[in-house]
Amino acid sequence: MTADDSNLSHKERQLGEIRSDIESTREKLAQTLDAIEDKLNVPKQAQAALDRGRAALDRTLMRTRSPSTPPQAVSRSLRPASWSGGSFGAERRPFWRPSAAGGQ
Repeated sequence: MTADDSNLSHKERQLGEIRSDIESTREKLAQTLDAIEDKLNVPKQAQAALDRGRAALDRTLMRTRSPSTPPQAVSRSLRPASWSGGSFGAERRPFWRPSAAGGQ
């Protein structure tokens, strides 16, 4: 093996390492671009948040419901009193509806 052969094999190894580095960099760049796309895709983010909320509600309902309790009864028990006309909120009007006394 001559010095030229040794020099050539060294260059081939360097080229192989460079190609490997390029491929690794391409893969990392693709992952980064995918992550950026996911962050900027508002409908996808909204759907993911909705899915997480539904899963959390399902877990809550499963913990609070006994086998004999219908799901509607559990969901009513989880609502704030203002939603069900409880002790507060029943006498309050939404701000966009005028009162029966002429908009006061």
